[in-house]
Amino acid sequence: MIDLRGRGILITGGASGIGLATAKLLHQRGAHLALWDVNTAALEAAQSAIPNAIICAVDVTDTQAVAHALESTVAALQARGSDLYGILHSAGILITGMFESLTHDEHKRIIDVNLWGSVVVVRAVIPHLTRTRGSLILMGSVSGLYGAPEFNTYGATKAALNNLVEALRIELAPTGIHIGIANPLTVHTPMLDARNRAAKMVTAKSPFNHTYTAEEVAASLVRGFERRQYLIWTGMRPRLIYLFSRYGIFIAGRIMADAWVRANRNRT
Repeated sequence: MIDLRGRGILITGGASGIGLATAKLLHQRGAHLALWDVNTAALEAAQSAIPNAIICAVDVTDTQAVAHALESTVAALQARGSDLYGILHSAGILITGMFESLTHDEHKRIIDVNLWGSVVVVRAVIPHLTRTRGSLILMGSVSGLYGAPEFNTYGATKAALNNLVEALRIELAPTGIHIGIANPLTVHTPMLDARNRAAKMVTAKSPFNHTYTAEEVAASLVRGFERRQYLIWTGMRPRLIYLFSRYGIFIAGRIMADAWVRANRNRT
């Protein structure tokens, strides 16, 4: 079990939702927090809730901006007698809808933020985590474990992150870096706005369907840091979906897809 007291942890997308909920728990554990987000006002509000948090407005898709922000973040942590030990990369966007209903710009934005932004952040932090033998956790999604209708491109980016983490676990093993990924079900956060709440995969009746709170996911992420876990689960449902999708010939995906079909049939 890793004691997080005094360790520096950076959270991207840290001004709201899962990122902010995790930051609050880590603050209670005595960690030194650095929060990145594109929303300056939300960052300032987060800083008032987490005293002494380092904040930085940064777009994770901007390679130079990430490099500069990381340099200043590490310097600020070291000035406090800490160092960069952990990264929770939770910055991301969700746009749901039938594939053809999303615009080209929406598809591109999902890929840019969720996939390219992850590549930018991960490449930037590896040298620092190698030095501290630290911990890196990415936010996936259960929609990255099977093809979820209306979560098409979003799910594709999360599937890519699962593959990326699996590959990096092997590549980075000699460095001592821990890398993990969380694949939660639907989470009640600002990302789940009116449009995304209307997606049939959110409202469909299924034994696998459930909406978790950001605090529930945050608790599992903190455990992921403390135990240096690879696969990080919130509750049994996503774990079962993973096992079925991996070893059960996509049984869980078929069940969820059937639930979506029934929901659409009832709608018409």
